[in-house]
Amino acid sequence: AYSSGWILVPGALLGLALALWRPRSRAESAFGALFLTTTVALLLEASLAGDVDRAQERYVFYVLPLAFLAFGAYASRGWPARTHLALLVSLLIAASAQVPLAGFTAAEGKSQSPFLVAAFRLEEWAGSPGSGSLVIAAVAAVFGVLAILLSTRPLLATPVVLGLALAATTAASVGAVAFDSRNASSVRAAFLPDEPSWVDRAGVGDVTLVRAPDGVRTEAMEQLFWNRSIRRVALLPGAGEVDHLFSPRLTVARDGRLLESGRELTGPVLVDGYGGTIELSGARRIAESPSYTLWSPEGPARMSLYFAGRYSDGWLAGAGRLYLWPEQPGGRISRRVAVTLSAPPASEGLTLRFQEPGKRTRDVRLEPGRPQTVNFEVCSRGAWYVTYLSSARGFVGTRVVSAQASEARVSPLACSAVTEHAPPALPTEQV
Repeated sequence: AYSSGWILVPGALLGLALALWRPRSRAESAFGALFLTTTVALLLEASLAGDVDRAQERYVFYVLPLAFLAFGAYASRGWPARTHLALLVSLLIAASAQVPLAGFTAAEGKSQSPFLVAAFRLEEWAGSPGSGSLVIAAVAAVFGVLAILLSTRPLLATPVVLGLALAATTAASVGAVAFDSRNASSVRAAFLPDEPSWVDRAGVGDVTLVRAPDGVRTEAMEQLFWNRSIRRVALLPGAGEVDHLFSPRLTVARDGRLLESGRELTGPVLVDGYGGTIELSGARRIAESPSYTLWSPEGPARMSLYFAGRYSDGWLAGAGRLYLWPEQPGGRISRRVAVTLSAPPASEGLTLRFQEPGKRTRDVRLEPGRPQTVNFEVCSRGAWYVTYLSSARGFVGTRVVSAQASEARVSPLACSAVTEHAPPALPTEQV
């Protein structure tokens, strides 16, 4: 209703009803049938294919030109049924008062509705949440009252109503474009390097995007949009789909090889590092974006390190794991791993509890302004991992975080004894 210019809606509904029940011609009857069946079909499409927890205007805004034609069918009759028109206007005004737009513009509720995007932009201009919705509701009420008052003068009412409807839809389009333009700039700055087609520019051939748990869907889609050499998407355990196209699930072998249905993953890979730091062995690092790294393996893609829960900006999740893999199945790992940890500056400190298989728990107390380096001596046959759990958590945006951590620094270590552990499974989700 809002997207149609609001003032158009009561007349359009009456025009549809008259075209269906009292058509003046076969053409008008056919138009009414087309309007009704198209609207119902689009609503069914939105409920089946769309996200039903948010407004699906992108599916149904094809009704807008039909609404203008239906209003024309009503106006050409001389604005009859004025009592019904006033009743419809009153119902619309009551609905706009009872269901404010502010509840729909929050978070991702507006993502599939250009009008809600425009309403959110108006709220930003107004400077306070809900104020933009109040302005829109007030304008809608004024439009409704005007429609009732003008209905007694059809020759004047028709051009005025059409003009106001066009003005309203144009203003909504301007607001949506203003938001979209700024949002596009923000997304590019956050997720892409200076050259958005950076993977294509590397010239390494067909690339597989390897998505990890907690990755940002928008960031993955940006890489796919700007780089045609990314031919497909593969998912590490726990990673979500980018879209509904086929994305094979990967498994990790005991030596860190990435396997797709038992076959080794080969060729250049673009690895998602937003929700965890991932290193490959026997591979050359070609280029990087804020969260993605382009690798060119000499053979099959093989993980050597995975710091699950360490975000690309250095924040740690509330819980996670650090993995190491040997270069061969059942091979030895003789390494020292060092990680520098820091408590958030404004916090009261926290404790990180580390647990290695077969060893006692290890608590590390962190105080603001006093970074500590934690070392792990890894003498293991087969893959190794250590879990961590924080005693305190907070939020950075929508992320649950605890401390801050450097990248894991790995160096050789002379081992006198070697332990053997069961192969660790990658977590299916982060805590």
